[in-house]
Amino acid sequence: LLLFSTWALLCIVFLGPKKFFACKNNDKARDAAIKQILEEEESTLGPVQWAEGSAMGILAFVILLWVSRKPGAPGWSRFVPEGVRPNGKTFPLTTDTQAAVLGTILMLIWPAFNPFAKKNPNQPPIDPKETVLPWKVASTRCPWGVLLLIGGGFALSKMCTTSGLSDMVGRNMIALKNLPLPALIYVFTITSSVITTFVANAATATVLLPIMFQLCENIGVHPFYLGLPVCMAASMAFVLPAGTPANAIVYGKGRVKMNQMIVAGLLIALAGQLIVTFCTVTYAVPIFGLNTYPAWANRTL
Repeated sequence: LLLFSTWALLCIVFLGPKKFFACKNNDKARDAAIKQILEEEESTLGPVQWAEGSAMGILAFVILLWVSRKPGAPGWSRFVPEGVRPNGKTFPLTTDTQAAVLGTILMLIWPAFNPFAKKNPNQPPIDPKETVLPWKVASTRCPWGVLLLIGGGFALSKMCTTSGLSDMVGRNMIALKNLPLPALIYVFTITSSVITTFVANAATATVLLPIMFQLCENIGVHPFYLGLPVCMAASMAFVLPAGTPANAIVYGKGRVKMNQMIVAGLLIALAGQLIVTFCTVTYAVPIFGLNTYPAWANRTL
């Protein structure tokens, strides 16, 4: 639903309602211009090289590790011993972090050129020690500010939970229980969508989720009732170029103006908020069993 509404709204904004809803499109000049742009972008990319294929393979390997770590059944994480807390409880030592770090290391050591290919004297000389991701490139082009922002969001979330701020905010929000549940979901969906416009989505989710879970415990509803829409809305950063890397890439091409991105982004965000609220109160209820309060949610969040 969100994908279709995004496509429809973008077509209406950039093509106009009249051309979008018309049965036939007679603007051949526009079609030719779009075709030329696509051909230019395709020719710029060129064929897939060894380094590009290696990067895709490493990414697929990391995704496979993420999915197979604990896919609802014992995965490869069962071969790693568990840690023991001071109170005697065990906790898993394997998370998604290990797979991500392994993928990064492979990028830094995997050769950028095929070491088994025969040397062609007509080709320019290559450095056999060059890797898919050279450290010079990683250190100079890595968005350290974004990493610090995300890390700060995780630290802020942990601070809110440890200091008791999440509990206090959750108790103060108990007055919101008088609102109908769909209205409560819509309010927090808007809140998450607005915050993620200026803050990274991971930081937005890590800050809001402990508060949402505490509020759900106070009003006695399933934690997913508020946690699910907040997580979905945290990815609705469509308004500003700095919202996500995809926004920055599109804006950096120079074909979309700032005011156009803001108008289209606001419309998509509004549609996304309504769709997320609708999906949460309809088919998400039987899928996740939101009508009952789970036993695992009793002070385990």
